[in-house]
Amino acid sequence: MSFGKNLKDTRVEKNVSQDDLAKKIGVHANHISRYERDLSAPSIEVVQKIAEALEISIDELVYGKQTNAEGGISDNELIALFKKVQHLRIPPLYHVQIE
Repeated sequence: MSFGKNLKDTRVEKNVSQDDLAKKIGVHANHISRYERDLSAPSIEVVQKIAEALEISIDELVYGKQTNAEGGISDNELIALFKKVQHLRIPPLYHVQIE
């Protein structure tokens, strides 16, 4: 699915008009229309503003809704878990002796 289709589908699903979204992120409504029709691509800064305004992740905005396995976790939760694991001092499960 294209970025433009993801943007339009999400915007419509959240009942946000092109004008309202444009005002929230500080661009003209024509830009939103062009993004939705894949006639132009926003900068990463604008993508971030759009995602924040629509209260979704950048991944969801760019790639569309992904079906997570039951009990899936958010990106921030996963990063936090990785940071915790990096600080653990776990002894090796086995020792190999080379003779």
